[in-house]
Amino acid sequence: MTIRSLDDMHSLEFIPHPSFKSLFQEADAQKIWALLKERDNVIRAETAVYLNKAPVEALTPELLRLDTFSKGCNKQRTDRLKQLIGSYVRYIMEARGYDIDEERRHRLKAGTESQPSLFKTSAVYVKRIENND
Repeated sequence: MTIRSLDDMHSLEFIPHPSFKSLFQEADAQKIWALLKERDNVIRAETAVYLNKAPVEALTPELLRLDTFSKGCNKQRTDRLKQLIGSYVRYIMEARGYDIDEERRHRLKAGTESQPSLFKTSAVYVKRIENND
């Protein structure tokens, strides 16, 4: 299923892998899911792909604004949320007509004070070629 209109992203429902089921029920996870489906954030993710970057690289500044990722948070929980974010991004990108580029994995730059990083590596996506036969 490809969602062509950005205005229809709000209706996209995430079906979590069983290992994420309980985490997905939490308020923070729901807040992140809603944030990632916002029109501007989908545009950021798609622009990153156009520029041969990882979508999470473009989404990190928005994610870091959430209290969920403030300093002093539980590292183990944060790591699980980052894994869930990877699943969310994949779900969104696939719904928008992109696939993971299996031959490339993007190693992200280390963060700086002015431009913090949340992820070390990320999947890179390519636009799916659809047959109109």
